[in-house]
Amino acid sequence: NVKEFVNNYFKMFADNYYLKGIDLKISIPNELKNKVNFIQAEIDSLEKVIFNFLSNSLKFSPKGSKIIFGIEKNEGLIRIFVKDNGVGIPENKQRDLFNIYDNKNGHQSTFGLSLAKKLAENMGSLIGFESKLGQGSKFWIEFKELKNIRETIDLLIVEDEEDCVEALEILIEKLSHCKSYKVAKNSKEAKEILNKYN
Repeated sequence: NVKEFVNNYFKMFADNYYLKGIDLKISIPNELKNKVNFIQAEIDSLEKVIFNFLSNSLKFSPKGSKIIFGIEKNEGLIRIFVKDNGVGIPENKQRDLFNIYDNKNGHQSTFGLSLAKKLAENMGSLIGFESKLGQGSKFWIEFKELKNIRETIDLLIVEDEEDCVEALEILIEKLSHCKSYKVAKNSKEAKEILNKYN
């Protein structure tokens, strides 16, 4: 669920950006806000790619600037992107941006973006960027949208006490493997949810 992934990741990073004086915005097109769109991706690999994009944007963006983290859809393709208005990338460095580079000591070092490219390739996705010096950069990873996929949930909570539900939700947020859950107040609601999602 792409929208769910982006929303969850945004919540994880927004406060950190705020503390650094940078405004992190989320961008989801109106056509996708009320839809569920799926891609086939390895969650840990995708998180590493997006973390790299967000970390780089934070590193090269001045205080007071804005960074946009969002989704785009075009002709059956879903693109997750990070766009900043930072320093941008010189044209003479763009060609080898995703490659392994040599550091000052002459030893090969794996640049973060080269790892991101490898992870993207392993997932069968495309990775790329657009950048202009002095105007910022936009990095993206692109997947084919999966069709006719039924949404699932990782956890179903059956509980009618709101205090108990809130306590459980706090615990669930700390479980990295639990990405989605639903709450039912009784067995009837639980059955309806199970019929819908699993």
